Amino acid sequence: TLLSKFPTITKMLVMVQAEVADRLAAAPGDAAYGAPSVKLQWFMKVSRGANIPRPVFIPVPNVDSGLVFGQRVTPIQTSVSQAQIFRVIDAAFNQRRKMLRSALGAIAGGSAAAEKALIAAGIDPTLRGEMLNIDQYVRLAEALN
Repeated sequence: TLLSKFPTITKMLVMVQAEVADRLAAAPGDAAYGAPSVKLQWFMKVSRGANIPRPVFIPVPNVDSGLVFGQRVTPIQTSVSQAQIFRVIDAAFNQRRKMLRSALGAIAGGSAAAEKALIAAGIDPTLRGEMLNIDQYVRLAEALN
């Protein structure tokens, strides 16, 4: 990702389609929260800015725009790689409506192994991926390692 390749980027302000802005700045439990939301949290503290109305553009687009602010955070200290953490995040959101113990079965070696890792990480195995923040995903990746 751009943020991986350029650690000197300490702040960002981007204008994107409003729906994308909502997804990037979503918090755990929000309907818009997904893998991109969590992965961006690895690099930055994110907040949603203002909506930009269509009429300020020429020609007027067919979509609304929104701002997203980001401030680089200190990297989380962990024994696992970013790639391993992102693999766990992807697995959790690939089967979004499943409980984590089922969704992570493929990368953990089965549902029982996934449940054991979740418990070791202090996470309720019946939760769904959209309920975890980046710190919980890091603990989970460590438990699965």
